[in-house]
Amino acid sequence: MNTPRLCRGDRSDKIWSTPFSYKEMTYWVYILENELSRKYYIGQTSDLDERIKRHNSGRSKYTSGGKWKIIYTEQFDSHRDAIWCRLTINSHRSR
Repeated sequence: MNTPRLCRGDRSDKIWSTPFSYKEMTYWVYILENELSRKYYIGQTSDLDERIKRHNSGRSKYTSGGKWKIIYTEQFDSHRDAIWCRLTINSHRSR
């Protein structure tokens, strides 16, 4: 499946005033849709499978009602890039 990336392009390092120092791992930005209410949730994690389980088990405050399904994922090599992508998507959400 060839899904277009939502966070293409170069981010501006000017928005980061403090450097992040995280272990090298894979990070994910994801969008969930509630099957009942059709609401969306945008998140980031280093363990996508566990995070989705938490959303669907009611252990997450903002997604505690209904069944959530993944409608989009994007993988990143750094936590900083994943944060930037999630913030970018959220900034377009209310437009």
